[in-house]
Amino acid sequence: MKTDGGNVGKFTLILKLSMLMVSLVANAVLVAYLVREQIMVRRSFRMMRILAGEYSIEKVKENIGVPHRVFAPGEEVKVLTLGIMNGQIPKIKESAYLYSTPEKRYLIYVDKDGFVDNVFCR
Repeated sequence: MKTDGGNVGKFTLILKLSMLMVSLVANAVLVAYLVREQIMVRRSFRMMRILAGEYSIEKVKENIGVPHRVFAPGEEVKVLTLGIMNGQIPKIKESAYLYSTPEKRYLIYVDKDGFVDNVFCR
């Protein structure tokens, strides 16, 4: 009597190749996630370097690369926007810029000369 060992070998090969493909797809998804996180972290670090110096708001806008919202003098900033308690946000004297990155939100106060005056971070 002859057993059909060829079919068992083909099934094992197909099973191994399927497992390899699933593993490769999982690794590709993991690499894509890690690259995305690294880009976001790098953007956040760049933001902190900009704010650490005496930069004009124009320089900040050039280097951040994300959309912003401008608040005019006397305009009310919603507390829920930043997650900061009531009374901690000072009144806007000249203007303020709100930047939202995936990790943080920054409210940047600008003085009358156009330089960064104060920064709130969530």
